[in-house]
Amino acid sequence: MRYQKGVSGNPKGRPKGALNKSTLSVRDLLSKAHAQNFEAIVLQIDEMTLKERLQFNRDILPYIAPKLSNVQIQEDAMTYDELVEEYQLKESIKLLSTEDLKNLLDTDIETD
Repeated sequence: MRYQKGVSGNPKGRPKGALNKSTLSVRDLLSKAHAQNFEAIVLQIDEMTLKERLQFNRDILPYIAPKLSNVQIQEDAMTYDELVEEYQLKESIKLLSTEDLKNLLDTDIETD
């Protein structure tokens, strides 16, 4: 046996939410077919009953448009201004040389 029982050659596995290759290829084919035949599809949809339209949307749309998921919002999240300030600070630090950064840190320590 190549691996011990219960031990995988890929311990982290596939990332959560990652699609397999067949799902990606089916989604790609359906998306292309939808785009190439859009006018014909619209004409056929116009002839469908409401129930048929709903069934069509339920069946085909998950393959064309990605499924939306919930997003948790943290109460202690930063404000827009705080995010901009943090981003600007990080970008400014990237521009500093090592010597400039050491001098800045030394200055901050001396003032405290």
